[in-house]
Parts: sequence; structure tokens; C-alpha cells
Amino acid sequence: MIVHQTTGNGLEIRRRSCSLPSLQLKVIAQNIPAETRVHVAARGGNNTTGPDGSAVLLLDPGATELFVTLLSTVNGRPYKTIRVPAFEIVDNREITVDVASQGAALESHPLSVALQPDEFASISTDTGDYSLFVNVPLADDDAANAFQILPMSLRRATDLFNVSVSATSTLPGDIVFLTRGSRTSKTPQTLTIDLLNFVSTPPPTLLAAPHLRPTYSFANDLRGVSGSSYFFNASNTRSSDAVFHGMAVTLSSEWLGDAQAVDYIAPDLSSIPGYADNFALFPRSRISWSVARTEQNAVTGDGNVFKQGTLFGSTGEYCGNNIIEPPETCEPPNILGCNATCTRP
Repeated sequence: MIVHQTTGNGLEIRRRSCSLPSLQLKVIAQNIPAETRVHVAARGGNNTTGPDGSAVLLLDPGATELFVTLLSTVNGRPYKTIRVPAFEIVDNREITVDVASQGAALESHPLSVALQPDEFASISTDTGDYSLFVNVPLADDDAANAFQILPMSLRRATDLFNVSVSATSTLPGDIVFLTRGSRTSKTPQTLTIDLLNFVSTPPPTLLAAPHLRPTYSFANDLRGVSGSSYFFNASNTRSSDAVFHGMAVTLSSEWLGDAQAVDYIAPDLSSIPGYADNFALFPRSRISWSVARTEQNAVTGDGNVFKQGTLFGSTGEYCGNNIIEPPETCEPPNILGCNATCTRP
């Protein structure tokens, strides 16, 4: 991961554990009504109950609350939540909730979000560190949309609600565009969420020497937009053993400054002690890339506004990209006479 920013942005380096959470919390939901699915969430994890009404969450030791939310399978909307007060996780544990007798109906408020005609959109709501529900479909008619939060009977003075909307569309060249916007609020109110309509950044080009790395050329639309950034990612997987390699870069708007047209070449890291050639992207393997533009105001907590647009696509010279490239002599599936694999001398 490469980060380019100014000292004014601040830089915090954290040590992160790569180990998986070690404890299991099994949640059993009883008396689930017909045409209902159940979403459960604790600190650091969420899941949906299976046919037997249970779900398992993998958690780290420590204190957590538990939220059990009921959603209609008819319209996808959440309608009720159970909030289990904080408890300690010190060992594997099992909790049973009766969704018929516990909890309260969710509170609904108007939501305004402008969607493009070809976008499929969904909404998610968090309460602090807990996911009440995720990816609930939004209606095409803006007037019909609303967001749900905890009712007054279940709310606490410290609660913050984060409501986010995600929308996807497909662009020419098999490129997928994902746009997401969110607002954080302490007070229930009508929310307007703005989405980025487009990220005008073309797919990366590739440099082959001294090792495979991407080059990104783009118009800097974040001039003067403080606290914003571009994020670039390129990765691929070696087919022989499924080993994954990737390179990610973040450029802050402050670091980019007043530059209008930017050509960013991923740096050659081969001179850094400890670097090995086998850290680089694999040649002759499909490269998945993404470009994200992020805007966020300077407010932490109540009043925070976040917007992000991300393009996803693939590039590179590989068998299956519909281009005959040396050492290939044939490229399926669109070239007459090709079999299921690329033909090489």
C-alpha cells in the first residue's frame, strides 16, 4: 500500500493483526414470522440466520451489543429490531432471542436520493459499530424511499446513525461503476444523500520493466476539495497456485495540489531493502483494477458527509482477453478454429 499525502493530512501507522476472530457467538432466533429473514450483528461481524433460525458470528474477545433485525422477504424492508444490552465475549457463547415478544418496530424517516435511470441502488444503516441491515433495495421512485433507524425506546444518548446508499451501473468496456454516499446523524430527520455520478478516469496502462506496474492518467477533479483523495488498485492471481498479488495507491487532494492533468506511474520498489521480484504483479495474468474518488467533509461523527465513486474493470495481456498477443497464435472464444485454450507456438 502506497500513500501520497502532505504532512497536513497527518499520517497514522497502525499495526494490524491478520489473524481471524477466535470466538463464536451463536444467535438463535425463535418464532420467526412467515416471509421474514433475520439479520444479526455484533461488534465486528454480521450474518443472516439460516433455515434453522440460527447464525454464527466470529468475534474477538471483549464487550459487544447484539442487534437482531427482521426484514420482509416481500419488499426487502426492515421492520423490527431487538437490541441485546452489552455483554462480554470471553468464550464461545450462545444467545436465544424470541423475535415475537422482544424488540420494537423500527422508526421510518424520508430519504431523498437522486438515482440515474440505469442504476440499481440499495441502502444500509449502522448504529455506531453495528450494522442494523445491509443492501436493502431502494425504489425507483424517490418519493417512495425512506430509511429506518432504532425507535426512541431502543435508542441511547450516545447513538450515531450512519445511513449509506450504494448504486451500481455497467459502462461500456465491461466496466462497473459503484457510487456510494452516506450521512451520519444523531437526530432523526429527513436525509438527502448525494451520489457521485461519474469518475472520469480511464483504465490504467501497464509498464513491463523492470516489473509489471500500472500507470494512471486522469483529470484531477479534486483541486481545492480538502480531505479528499483518489485510490488506485491493481491485482491479479496466478492460475497455477492461486497466489494473489496487488498494488494499491492513495493520492490525497492536498498532495496533488493544483495539478490538472495527472500521469501517475506506480513507483519501482525494487531498490527498497527486502523487496523481491516475486512481489510484483504476475505477467500474462488478468489484472483487476479499480479507481476510486472519495470526498468527505471535515466533520467527525454527527454531520459527517461521505461520497465515493469507484470504477472496476480488467486489463492486461492474458489468455481470454480476445486479443492475439505473442506468444499466442490463437485466442478463444471469438477466433475461428480456436479450442478452449489459447494456442502458442
